[in-house]
Amino acid sequence: MDFNPQLFLLDFMMPEMNGEETWKGLCSIEGLSDVPAVFMTAKTERSIIDHLFTLGAAGVILKPFELEDIGQLLESFWQKKEAFI
Repeated sequence: MDFNPQLFLLDFMMPEMNGEETWKGLCSIEGLSDVPAVFMTAKTERSIIDHLFTLGAAGVILKPFELEDIGQLLESFWQKKEAFI
């Protein structure tokens, strides 16, 4: 497979298919089932954040966030990824 991502960065709320559904679809593709995901969301309810971690999310980034911080946030989730896979 030429498509070999190491991490998915998904928005939780998207039109027609949310981030959770997108991740489930991606994980059903052979070779992608172990790719961790980080979700971005404006939904700050603890139940939603807990749900994403229950699904196996490597991290959750709450909106709004500073664009210049995204690289550092993703790096911190990536370094901890083995705790989430």
